[in-house]
Amino acid sequence: RGGAFIGQRRRVNLGGELVLSGQPTTTDGEHFVTAASIAFAAEYGHPIGKKKNMEVGGGGVTGFFLETLRHNGTSNTTCPEGGNAVSTRGGFLLAGRFNFVFLLGKAKKHELGLRLTPGLGLPGAGSTGGNDDDSIDCGGGPTVFEELELDGPELVVTFDIGYAPRF
Repeated sequence: RGGAFIGQRRRVNLGGELVLSGQPTTTDGEHFVTAASIAFAAEYGHPIGKKKNMEVGGGGVTGFFLETLRHNGTSNTTCPEGGNAVSTRGGFLLAGRFNFVFLLGKAKKHELGLRLTPGLGLPGAGSTGGNDDDSIDCGGGPTVFEELELDGPELVVTFDIGYAPRF
């Protein structure tokens, strides 16, 4: 994450973030998704407490993501891509954000923050796959994401705790 505080009271933060993640997608653990996203973020923090060393606030995130469905071992899908990749797709991300931040030091130049970001991912269809075996015709069928019933909008929730300098 990175950003700049703007405004007379420096309560609005405009910036961006890069997120890398991974998660299992099937109960048998055979398939998993790796994802990367790049997004624009806008946040507002309202100081609370007698010393004004805490902030609560919110904001939003919007950007793009790329997901790759991978497998452990052999994929049982119709048309896996080469290697351990099964299918790849891009999409659009739109999310809200809730912040709770502790400001540290006399000049409040350090923060320990907790952020909860629930959102909606709108993915594309994904590749239909394809491998080096010419005996498998991968054209015209459902994508691997559809085959595994991972098509359609996604609920995307990120939760992070971290330190950031403020200058």
